[in-house]
Amino acid sequence: MSVVLQESPARVFRARRVITLDGPDVEALAVSGGRVLAVGSAAGVQSRFPDAEVIDLDGVVIPGLNDAHCHLAMASEDLLHLDLSPQSVGSHAELLGAIRRE
Repeated sequence: MSVVLQESPARVFRARRVITLDGPDVEALAVSGGRVLAVGSAAGVQSRFPDAEVIDLDGVVIPGLNDAHCHLAMASEDLLHLDLSPQSVGSHAELLGAIRRE
Protein backbone atom coordinates (compact mmCIF):
# COMPACT_ATOMS: atom_id res chain seq x y z
CA MET A 1 0.00 0.00 0.00
CA SER A 2 1.43 3.39 -0.93
CA VAL A 3 0.68 6.61 0.89
CA VAL A 4 0.15 9.73 -1.14
CA LEU A 5 0.78 12.94 0.75
CA GLN A 6 -1.54 15.73 -0.26
CA GLU A 7 0.32 19.03 -0.34
CA SER A 8 -1.46 22.16 0.84
CA PRO A 9 -2.14 24.74 -1.82
CA ALA A 10 0.39 27.55 -1.90
CA ARG A 11 -0.47 30.96 -0.53
CA VAL A 12 1.37 34.13 -1.49
CA PHE A 13 1.69 36.83 1.14
CA ARG A 14 2.49 40.35 -0.08
CA ALA A 15 3.59 43.14 2.23
CA ARG A 16 5.36 46.48 2.15
CA ARG A 17 8.38 44.68 3.56
CA VAL A 18 9.19 41.01 4.20
CA ILE A 19 12.27 40.58 6.37
CA THR A 20 13.96 37.29 5.51
CA LEU A 21 17.06 37.59 7.75
CA ASP A 22 18.85 35.89 4.85
CA GLY A 23 19.56 38.72 2.48
CA PRO A 24 17.76 41.87 1.41
CA ASP A 25 14.13 42.46 2.33
CA VAL A 26 11.56 41.38 -0.25
CA GLU A 27 7.91 42.09 -1.13
CA ALA A 28 6.37 38.62 -1.03
CA LEU A 29 6.68 35.05 0.10
CA ALA A 30 4.97 31.82 -0.92
CA VAL A 31 4.01 29.33 1.79
CA SER A 32 2.61 25.79 1.73
CA GLY A 33 2.28 23.22 4.46
CA GLY A 34 3.95 25.47 7.01
CA ARG A 35 7.05 25.94 4.86
CA VAL A 36 8.32 28.95 2.97
CA LEU A 37 8.62 27.98 -0.68
CA ALA A 38 9.92 31.19 -2.21
CA VAL A 39 10.63 34.85 -1.47
CA GLY A 40 11.17 37.77 -3.79
CA SER A 41 9.35 40.48 -5.65
CA ALA A 42 5.57 40.26 -5.60
CA ALA A 43 5.43 39.76 -9.37
CA GLY A 44 8.17 37.13 -9.31
CA VAL A 45 6.64 35.04 -6.53
CA GLN A 46 3.15 35.27 -8.01
CA SER A 47 4.43 34.16 -11.42
CA ARG A 48 5.96 31.03 -9.83
CA PHE A 49 2.65 30.20 -8.10
CA PRO A 50 -0.09 31.47 -10.44
CA ASP A 51 -2.85 29.41 -8.78
CA ALA A 52 -1.97 30.48 -5.24
CA GLU A 53 -4.28 32.48 -3.03
CA VAL A 54 -2.80 35.98 -2.69
CA ILE A 55 -3.05 37.67 0.70
CA ASP A 56 -2.17 41.34 0.97
CA LEU A 57 -0.76 42.35 4.35
CA ASP A 58 -0.31 45.92 5.43
CA GLY A 59 3.01 46.31 7.16
CA VAL A 60 6.11 44.31 7.88
CA VAL A 61 6.26 40.50 7.89
CA ILE A 62 8.94 38.37 9.53
CA PRO A 63 8.24 34.74 8.60
CA GLY A 64 8.96 32.10 11.21
CA LEU A 65 9.46 34.47 14.13
CA ASN A 66 7.79 32.96 17.15
CA ASP A 67 8.12 34.61 20.53
CA ALA A 68 6.55 31.81 22.57
CA HIS A 69 9.64 30.99 24.54
CA CYS A 70 10.93 30.56 28.05
CA HIS A 71 14.19 31.89 29.40
CA LEU A 72 16.04 28.93 30.87
CA ALA A 73 17.46 30.87 33.80
CA MET A 74 14.05 32.23 34.84
CA ALA A 75 12.35 28.86 34.42
CA SER A 76 14.98 27.08 36.51
CA GLU A 77 14.83 29.78 39.18
CA ASP A 78 11.08 29.24 39.48
CA LEU A 79 11.79 25.67 40.55
CA LEU A 80 13.61 27.05 43.60
CA HIS A 81 10.53 28.88 44.91
CA LEU A 82 8.26 27.32 47.48
CA ASP A 83 4.52 27.79 47.38
CA LEU A 84 3.80 28.64 50.99
CA SER A 85 0.45 30.27 50.32
CA PRO A 86 -2.46 29.49 52.64
CA GLN A 87 -4.01 27.40 49.86
CA SER A 88 -0.93 25.13 49.81
CA VAL A 89 -0.06 24.96 53.50
CA GLY A 90 -2.94 25.16 55.93
CA SER A 91 -1.04 24.77 59.17
CA HIS A 92 2.29 25.39 60.84
CA ALA A 93 3.10 21.67 60.54
CA GLU A 94 2.34 21.65 56.82
CA LEU A 95 4.49 24.75 56.39
CA LEU A 96 7.48 23.05 58.06
CA GLY A 97 6.83 19.88 56.05
CA ALA A 98 6.87 21.80 52.76
CA ILE A 99 10.16 23.44 53.69
CA ARG A 100 11.71 20.11 54.71
CA ARG A 101 10.69 18.42 51.42
CA GLU A 102 12.54 21.04 49.45
